[in-house]
Amino acid sequence: MNKLRHISTYWTLVAALVFSFFTIGGTSYWLPTYIVGSFHLSVGLAGLITAAVLVGSGLIGTVAGGWLADFVQRRRPEGRLLVAACGFLVGAPLVLISLFIHSLPLFISVFILAAISLSFCTGPLNAVIQDVITPALRATAIGLALLLAHLLGDAAAPFVIGAIANNTSLVFALTATAPTFLFLAGLACLIGLRTVARDMQRMQVQLLSVEK
Repeated sequence: MNKLRHISTYWTLVAALVFSFFTIGGTSYWLPTYIVGSFHLSVGLAGLITAAVLVGSGLIGTVAGGWLADFVQRRRPEGRLLVAACGFLVGAPLVLISLFIHSLPLFISVFILAAISLSFCTGPLNAVIQDVITPALRATAIGLALLLAHLLGDAAAPFVIGAIANNTSLVFALTATAPTFLFLAGLACLIGLRTVARDMQRMQVQLLSVEK
């Protein structure tokens, strides 16, 4: 744990995961309720649409984001993190736009694009953790990152959004949180771009010294 504290890039990745998990967890929980209230559908149909949109876009975004991240990584050392940052920063305004749309087909279309952009981060962020952490610490690093992401992200999000909605409205709560946290995730990745190449090189040096 003490060694992880000095790896700057790792903590920017943890922050990005927390912010992204907050958005994923919050929207996954509250999206059916939002669809019922905004488009006057049955609970069952709203749940079916939510599942189809999130699962489908997640599959596409995860695979496409992973491939694109590896492609860019071959050309620049911060490529994976750059793809994750772009995904977040593209997804933030798309989520915001979707929440102001009153046509169900158009809402679904824009939200799918937003969810695909958000899913771009899944592979790259986990890969970058391994890029900057020596093998002996990788399981600990990923475990800690996921613990914090779940506790502060998707576990906390439904409660926080619900509390905001109780005092305002669900539309306001989602509008205030989802785009904001995606933007913060992108900002964390941008900050990480300044240190990721250095931390990757440091990890390689440590790895070589251990092998000798």
